[in-house]
Amino acid sequence: MTTTWITGGTVVLENQTVSADLEIVDGILRSIHFDGRPENEAGSDATYIDATGLYVLPGMIDLHTDAIEKEVQPRPGAEFPLDVAFRELERRMVSNGITMAYHSLSMSGGKGIRGNRLIEKVIRRLCDLRETRTMMRHRVHLRYELSNEAGRPLAEALIREGMVHLLSYMDHSPGQGQFKNTGNYANYLLKTYGAEGILAQSKVQEMERLRAQRTWGELAPLTKHAIDANIRIASHDDDSLEKVDMMQDLGVTISEFPINLHTAHYAKSRQLYVSVGAPNVVRGGSHSQNLNAREAIQSGAANIVCSDYHPSSMLTAVFQLMQEGMSLSEAVKLVSIHPARAVGIDSQYGSIQVGKRADLILVERIEGQPVVRNTMIDGRVVYETHYDLLNVEVHQTMSVGNT
Repeated sequence: MTTTWITGGTVVLENQTVSADLEIVDGILRSIHFDGRPENEAGSDATYIDATGLYVLPGMIDLHTDAIEKEVQPRPGAEFPLDVAFRELERRMVSNGITMAYHSLSMSGGKGIRGNRLIEKVIRRLCDLRETRTMMRHRVHLRYELSNEAGRPLAEALIREGMVHLLSYMDHSPGQGQFKNTGNYANYLLKTYGAEGILAQSKVQEMERLRAQRTWGELAPLTKHAIDANIRIASHDDDSLEKVDMMQDLGVTISEFPINLHTAHYAKSRQLYVSVGAPNVVRGGSHSQNLNAREAIQSGAANIVCSDYHPSSMLTAVFQLMQEGMSLSEAVKLVSIHPARAVGIDSQYGSIQVGKRADLILVERIEGQPVVRNTMIDGRVVYETHYDLLNVEVHQTMSVGNT
């Protein structure tokens, strides 16, 4: 039996923030003590972590992170070995307090990191690596583009083989959704495919042609595969009440990145989980000039925050929202219990609660900014850092295990 005590910290529970000591036994939170650790619970073989001056939070669950794409292909045409990209990415994730990542991989067709061939390679290798020594929990969020008819059999096969844990439906064709502004679509083509000028115009025409041939109803068989496998489904860039209704009829339970506040409020009123990006919160606005995430959260129209394209933004967003008036426990829910409930894993993850897995992060605020001191998976420290501000030295410790 392995026992770990976390003592002296400010513990963020689901509905309150308290001073408490936590007892972890064999990776599970066994008890919470609000009046200090009982003397008779001391043991010479137990591990003790002093959290005095630190916040103790549940590990963050990131339902949508594109970061793996940038690690695998940091520039169009420059592909890195997946094993190298994977190890580097999880070091970044745990150092920022993310203990479970749903790697969002876009099956958009065409070439490059969002092409069917490379996506299959990445997903299969990612699932293999999950079974080896890892620092955190890895899941696959398969993003399926409506126009990619050729990729549908592959998507169904990956679901049948148990390699997909969240499915989302996208339509990145110009003139609607995220790209009502054609300038935004041109920037997307340059960023994602390195396409500009005549090549970009050709891509626009191709997307318009493919989109004209497809309907959302064609995804009903794919939806059935997902539902039969107990996989939750998300929509992407909902821009109208009609789109929300259509997506919900298709089986969607999560609305990712709604384009405007009216649509976000409507999705929430329809009992959908509404997800917004942490970079949007931190920057104070959308880089695509769409929905302001802070406004959506503060008005009750959004209840999940994901890292989107910037993992370090998640924890910063939590403390920024607290600084702007939200209670810390409510802000933390956006990155923990709400995403856990949205994908049906809240019985084991998402909050500091007796009987749940001890995925935790210990956080210090330095000059107002949150810094992760420790990241724990199943009560085991996988990341630790010590800041000596006088000597400007940083010492880091990382470990890996099977997660």
